Amino acid sequence: MISVLIVTAILMLFGITLGGYFITLSAKQITQPLANLSKAAQAESARSADYANPLPAPQNAR
Repeated sequence: MISVLIVTAILMLFGITLGGYFITLSAKQITQPLANLSKAAQAESARSADYANPLPAPQNAR
């Protein structure tokens, strides 16, 4: 019985670790276009005060 609990605990820890990794990877991929747009806006703001230039639109990866 104890061996079953130990194996179950090890599998749960492995699953939680693997799930956390995939959640982090997905979150980075989802928020990357917003981060790129923010960097472009900061660079444009520092480069000039001319707000007539449009910011680059993210390309749809799908």
